[in-house]
Amino acid sequence: MELGCKNDEVALLRAAGLRSTQARRAVLSALLRADQPLTHAQLATSSGLEDVDRVTLYRNLASLERARLIHVIRAPDGTSLFCANPRMPGCPGGHAHFQCLECRRTLCLLDQPLPRVVLSRGYRVQGKQLMVFGLCPGCARRDSRAPARRRSRNRNVPKAQ
Repeated sequence: MELGCKNDEVALLRAAGLRSTQARRAVLSALLRADQPLTHAQLATSSGLEDVDRVTLYRNLASLERARLIHVIRAPDGTSLFCANPRMPGCPGGHAHFQCLECRRTLCLLDQPLPRVVLSRGYRVQGKQLMVFGLCPGCARRDSRAPARRRSRNRNVPKAQ
């Protein structure tokens, strides 16, 4: 099924056991159209969501996550990024992500699967993620041309060890 029309979002919501509200359809539509994971603030300014208050947006994101229609990625600064799940276009999950510390663009590293984690008996894994962070090629070029004072500034992210 080609996604992007209102009927597609309705069908996905119903299949997940959720009521098809205007806000849920708009959130799901915005995430399906996105070419990268989006923050709450980015979603709030997306087409069709400008008039949705932030609490309603959070509640709808939580409902969509519980229904496994979307998943959440935690960025190095603690920001939550939201992405459509595997059975839809966009981020299919099960791989690492990269976030540029300068422009904040987040990319799916589709060819980088998440490592397998083996735990002792009795543990149950409910999710995992791997976020790599640094500078994208464009920001790295700009950073290399900047004065040394600017390059050494603190980007509020822990240093890799």
